Amino acid sequence: MPRILQNVKHIVVVMFENRSLDTMLGCLYPEGSLPEQVLPADSSPVFDGIRSGMSNPPRSAPPVPVTSPARSFNAPDPDAQETFDNVTMQILGPSDAADAPWPPMSGFVVNYETTSTHDASQVMQVHAPEQLPVLSALARSYAVPDLSVEVDDLAEALDRVRSAGIPVEYGPAIEPWGVRRFYVRDPLSTLCFIPVVG
Repeated sequence: MPRILQNVKHIVVVMFENRSLDTMLGCLYPEGSLPEQVLPADSSPVFDGIRSGMSNPPRSAPPVPVTSPARSFNAPDPDAQETFDNVTMQILGPSDAADAPWPPMSGFVVNYETTSTHDASQVMQVHAPEQLPVLSALARSYAVPDLSVEVDDLAEALDRVRSAGIPVEYGPAIEPWGVRRFYVRDPLSTLCFIPVVG
């Protein structure tokens, strides 16, 4: 492995904050359905997404349940507040939960009530996979959590892959949108996306 790492020039990490990940991909797999592959291989095969019965308390009234599909493509609107103090409130909730064994994640609705919204329940809306078909297909196919390694010289990377005896699954190709790439599978059969930078 160390010989490989010295050749890595760029690592690209795409991250969603917790609420955005749940809002966009929380229902990626129906309850009880498992992803085809997980990484690392010995990790839990259960997708830790949105489950029935999840809710968040508002300042008053009954808890607001998670609902899917989202009523709008731009939900929540306005966007949830993302400063340190607001995120702390979203994670810890309206009461002092500093001694909780894990953060209760119970302050999203209460915090969202402080925005200009007229409907605080929209922060609990989750997009169904059919509402975000491209993102959902990418997430199921290879983008979450599979590997993407960007390279400076695609021809050199392809030569190295072939000389190592690794079969190329797709490409090399120049896509209609200009991306030059190829795909290989790692030893765990994870589909690896190898595009050129720039």
